[in-house]
Amino acid sequence: MAPGTTSTWLLLSVALTAYGAGPRRAAWSDKTHGPDGPWHALRVTFGSDKQAMDVYPGGAWGSYFLSPQICKLPESFSSACVGNGRGGGLYNANTSTTAHTLSPEATLVDRSLYEEIYGDAHLVYDTLTLPGDGGDPDVQVARLETWLITAAYRSLPNGTRYGNELGVLSLGGLVAQESKPDVVGSANVSLVAGTLQQNKVTSSSSFGMHIGSVAMGIPGSLYFGGYDQSRIVGTPHMMSEGTANLWADVVDIGIGVASGNSPFPFTSKRGLLANAGDSSLPRNALRLVVEPWEPYMILPQKACDAIAANLPVKYDRNLGFYFWNTTDEDYERIISSPSYLSFTFAGNPHDPVSKGDDFVIKVPFSLLSLTLTPPLVDVPTQYLPCRAPVNTVKNEPRLGRAFLQAAFIGVSYGGSNGPWFMAQAPGPNFSPPAVEEVLSSALFSNNSATTWEDTWKGNWFEISPSPTTPGLNKTNNGMTTTSSGIPVVGTNTGTNTPPTATPEHPEAKGPPPADPSSEGHLTTGAKAGVAVGAALAAVGAIAAAAILFWRRRRHTLAAPGGLEMELKSAGGGSGFATNDDLLPPELWAGSRPAELPQYREPVEMHVHGQFV
Repeated sequence: MAPGTTSTWLLLSVALTAYGAGPRRAAWSDKTHGPDGPWHALRVTFGSDKQAMDVYPGGAWGSYFLSPQICKLPESFSSACVGNGRGGGLYNANTSTTAHTLSPEATLVDRSLYEEIYGDAHLVYDTLTLPGDGGDPDVQVARLETWLITAAYRSLPNGTRYGNELGVLSLGGLVAQESKPDVVGSANVSLVAGTLQQNKVTSSSSFGMHIGSVAMGIPGSLYFGGYDQSRIVGTPHMMSEGTANLWADVVDIGIGVASGNSPFPFTSKRGLLANAGDSSLPRNALRLVVEPWEPYMILPQKACDAIAANLPVKYDRNLGFYFWNTTDEDYERIISSPSYLSFTFAGNPHDPVSKGDDFVIKVPFSLLSLTLTPPLVDVPTQYLPCRAPVNTVKNEPRLGRAFLQAAFIGVSYGGSNGPWFMAQAPGPNFSPPAVEEVLSSALFSNNSATTWEDTWKGNWFEISPSPTTPGLNKTNNGMTTTSSGIPVVGTNTGTNTPPTATPEHPEAKGPPPADPSSEGHLTTGAKAGVAVGAALAAVGAIAAAAILFWRRRRHTLAAPGGLEMELKSAGGGSGFATNDDLLPPELWAGSRPAELPQYREPVEMHVHGQFV
């Protein structure tokens, strides 16, 4: 144990106790991050010299912070390394007097750090400071269990590697402290939620979080020892118990429309899990983990294919992403409409409220047009954040930040039997904050009568009712497609043919579909009420205003010229697939990663931050 550690621990404990117990709001950064978001991040400091860092909120057990050594790697693109002004921040243990490196045995070399993140790290502890927010004073947690990453990368299906931009702050675990091997003997290291309760900063080892959406202007919300009821719509559902990992069983995936006409050739569709569940589980459920640090919705390939088959997207087999065809009129119609992707979860029979009933979380498609930026692509590109696991060893499905834009999670560790909760999160029109404290035996609850649809009003455009059903009307012009009919980028010069204006494509309040027989488009009401010239001007002005409003709301940048662009790959050439090297559909995701000589084959060493 480092000299002075015991006295430092006691001083911090006294200081924490003086604040009094109550919910503590975490501070969110005023910067956004991610080559696959953009995403909100927390703002913390670490070390005696309070080195400022932006970090993603993570799962359980040890945190992962980035060392300045990662800047030496060719894969690195941390904002602190490349100096792009976003200021992610790195942690230098050499400048902190409270830093301590634990036993060399607690070292990972070219191993799995967490899930699909590989690299080098060693275990340290130091003092975490959670900046005061909303009038609260700063709160410190001594000896935070931390894996200090000196090398890290994530792999794409084609073997391309890219580094981490930010570290991850673990939010807690089943205990307040745990013992780790030290140079001599062992040392107790701390976890955030439990230590805050132990030192009477909060009344319980718990947190409630909704990460929000940068694109839709929904700020993040995280409270330790409490939660904001305004970030819950409907009933919170009790999930698994007695584990720090947020396990859940998905029994169905579907597409629906909250109001108005549908931009699809159906009003709702189920069965998009595509029999990708586990036959050993009840109802062939897909068991997965909800992981706040994970950016994507990691699902079996055939489930992502089943979802994508209903959307104007193309699949890039090298990168493993589905790219939105932003030049297709159905793209704007879908993402600006009240349509959503639904996840049906199996209920917990021990839930005292729902009694085990299934429940649904709806993720609007407006939240599922995210932006890839360099180094993943050369120019900003809109993508659907559903992808198959690249880690073929573990192959664990996960729902990450893309899903959590639309879901609230609350965790009450409460010793070995602590449950966690999930609920529908609101849209941009959420109510004023209503912070509730979580006591040791309390459940998460919601007393608001606000409906989910109310929280989205004014932020989507209902499609006007029509006597016929709208629908996507695509042809592939001879392009290579997946088994579900999804075009594969670069396998043919053909592109999706935009649908013509027909009764199957009714006018929307957002961007109206073009009429191929004329340079403009007139509604029936306009033809009946005004002269053709005046109607053209009026409809054009309304459409332009609607498009401008929608795109300003999203604050995202669609790729110029649609999707026909060159993508970075391991060999420095095009990331587009060719007819000669195209793999069968069942082998597209993560089945043939390229190996680079400077790294050894990754080997699993621990699970969810725990060294074994």
